[in-house]
Amino acid sequence: MELAEFSASYVSRYALAAVRVLAALGINPLFGSARVPLLGRVGIGLFVTLALFPPTAPAGDPVAVTPLTIASELLIGLLAGFAVALIFAAAQFAAALIGISG
Repeated sequence: MELAEFSASYVSRYALAAVRVLAALGINPLFGSARVPLLGRVGIGLFVTLALFPPTAPAGDPVAVTPLTIASELLIGLLAGFAVALIFAAAQFAAALIGISG
């Protein structure tokens, strides 16, 4: 068995998964800040995508990577990143309330 099988189907699905993960990390309060360099964010995003989507031969035909599919994956990633940002904001707000009532 080969270490990695990079078929056209895998590459197209990996690209769409990478768009989703990179969009989510772009809004993330930890990795989306200006303190993390852009190349570091991209590297972390591609590594996380590789960990979530290991190189195996997926069943089926290659997915057509069109602007509509890229936009839908981007929107899903942005919504996931926004949800994480809301959780961080709620924790910060709760900490601020605890600090005031002392």
